[in-house]
Amino acid sequence: MAEAEGESLESWLNKVTYPSNGQEDWEYIIGFCDQINKELEGAVRLLAHKIQYPQEWENPIFDEEEKSKLLAELLKSKNPDDLQEANKLMNSMVKEDEARIQKVTKRQHPLGEVNNNVKLLNEMLVPYSKEDS
Repeated sequence: MAEAEGESLESWLNKVTYPSNGQEDWEYIIGFCDQINKELEGAVRLLAHKIQYPQEWENPIFDEEEKSKLLAELLKSKNPDDLQEANKLMNSMVKEDEARIQKVTKRQHPLGEVNNNVKLLNEMLVPYSKEDS
């Protein structure tokens, strides 16, 4: 756990939630928990930020760039097999994009409901008076 010294809370969170981790890495999890105990207030803000904004496993820019380059090469080819492969690649890219959009929508819907409920509660509290109750 010598690595823990000098690591930021966000770097620990990124290590714990890195998408290519096949399973839990307890060294990272313990390091993250230790860092939370040191920076509780910052941890709350960081986690709220991570929940509200797209996660790394959703927007993977490098994969998209590589796929786009491959697609361009396949489309330039006159080989029917390459064109068929390009078609498969385009279909998979469309499906991945739809899945990302669906994940974002699923995350935004509850946040919108919470926002509406807070507004409603605030409206209900406007006429409230401690003296009259």
